[in-house]
Amino acid sequence: MARDAFSETEDSYVTVKSKISICLSTDVPRAGRRTSEAGAVLRQIQLPKISLPSFDGDQLAWESFRNLFQSLVHDVDALAPVQKLQYLKASLSREAAAVVVNIEVSDNGYTLAWDELMTRYDNRRVLLASHMRVLLSSAPATKPSAAEINRLISIVNKTS
Repeated sequence: MARDAFSETEDSYVTVKSKISICLSTDVPRAGRRTSEAGAVLRQIQLPKISLPSFDGDQLAWESFRNLFQSLVHDVDALAPVQKLQYLKASLSREAAAVVVNIEVSDNGYTLAWDELMTRYDNRRVLLASHMRVLLSSAPATKPSAAEINRLISIVNKTS
């Protein structure tokens, strides 16, 4: 069975984040020293910058874009709505960019832009139809070989 690296990474991230949050929010005097040590370690870690996801209107790419953008930008309370809108507009191209091109850069513009994208692309029926169309239009296996099986597995994984 194929590994879902994204889900595994996300689960690990959430687990570590919650442990760090618990350590940083502990008010026990004895743990105060550990809290400051944990904060110092976190400040020293230099992770590579994560580039924002991009979305061009491809229905099959919507869920991946939505989940990653929400994690990196949408759910970050420290960002102002105007900043979120700038990040959103910078992440969109082609058809998706046209959806939000006329939205004014303002505090309520982000909510309006995100709602427009959700209305257009987060439709379960359309998502299911897109995935089924790709799955059913794939070429059948022509011969029993590992390459053909891997091709079919890739198509199924892409549409799931």
